[in-house]
Amino acid sequence: MRNTLFITKGRLDPLAKNAFGLYIHVPFCLRRCLYCAFASSVLRPIPSHLYTLALIAEASSKLHHFSQYTLDTLYFGGGTPSLLDDHDIALFLDFIASTQGLATPRELTLEANPEHVSPARAKSWKSLGFTRISLGIQAFDDDTLKFLGRKHSSTQAQIAVDTLHQAGFDEVCIDLIYGAQIPGDSPSHALHRWAHSLKTAQKLAPAHASCYELTLEPHTPLWTRHQRGSHVLCDDDTLATMMQIIPETLNMPQYEVSNYTDGSAFSAHNLSCWMGIPYLGIGPAAHSMHIAPQGVIRRANAPDVRAYLDDFQRAQTLHAPFSPAEAFAETLSPQMHLAERLILAARTRFAWNPADIARQLGADLTPFLPHLKRAQTLGLLESRHDQTLRTTPKGIRLNNRLDEILFDGAPETT
Repeated sequence: MRNTLFITKGRLDPLAKNAFGLYIHVPFCLRRCLYCAFASSVLRPIPSHLYTLALIAEASSKLHHFSQYTLDTLYFGGGTPSLLDDHDIALFLDFIASTQGLATPRELTLEANPEHVSPARAKSWKSLGFTRISLGIQAFDDDTLKFLGRKHSSTQAQIAVDTLHQAGFDEVCIDLIYGAQIPGDSPSHALHRWAHSLKTAQKLAPAHASCYELTLEPHTPLWTRHQRGSHVLCDDDTLATMMQIIPETLNMPQYEVSNYTDGSAFSAHNLSCWMGIPYLGIGPAAHSMHIAPQGVIRRANAPDVRAYLDDFQRAQTLHAPFSPAEAFAETLSPQMHLAERLILAARTRFAWNPADIARQLGADLTPFLPHLKRAQTLGLLESRHDQTLRTTPKGIRLNNRLDEILFDGAPETT
């Protein structure tokens, strides 16, 4: 039950002490997917070693903000982290182990693309200490994969899952995307494709699945097609049905808006963020949050990958500490922090006590009480006998509306 630190009998526990998470953003891709608006860069060759040295330098300059905490989870996200050379991943992990004493992390995650999985690499990742591999599969349907701009095939994805299982990974996690309207498909055919992906996933027995609704981000190729009149998204009724069939078809309960697991394979890294645990993000566009005497400090690095590497090399030349340019930095008041914590808790299917959360943060729950009550009246939240609240299936389905209601009680960011 390794990933249940924050869960007791279906309830989110109070804020854990003396822990933080580390997120490493690896922004490189061999090509950009047609729906993607993430901070990523298509560079060839991949500057794996130079980038790893930059990550180490940035971490060295920032870890002092987290010196009172113990490193609990470590997550390589992207982009495509599996494009990094394994020797460079080992170099970074050795640095962390020597700095933070990270001998046996509770969770160590690597995002990977199916086409990068081989028996040799799976064995290498296992030897490096990774406990969890998250595969960006998106679909087990070749037409959908082509429509989304993915490089791998359904067969490659299935082989990748099996290969990781054979290497001894208990926590193989898959990402899927629903809602694509392929030209010529009827709504029923689109639904059939999605059901096929879910049934294929279920047979492969992953420990965890994340199912995301396809969204059209401005200036992506799919968004451009949509702007020009092409139908690239399923209609609302089909989308609702697609979401509705996920738990039963996967045979996995839903524990968060986009996340499913049939055991204790919750993402500990994500759970810790939802619970307000501090986190350090390194790499271009990475976000961080830590607690200081003046309040909760949240910041994000600038997204430009080339500028990030140029600044690192300039710092090396000057023998200076490397601290990359920031996109923003802000201090959250306890009230704003409370609003965010309530919204994050309400994304899950766990029970949570708003008074406990407010007490932890030294915030006033009073402005939020009418909004919490309104959400209950609308059937988005349900009250339980132990003073806790829980998001209903309707609240999960209409989570954006629930966010708006809860955020109405929040003040402006200071």
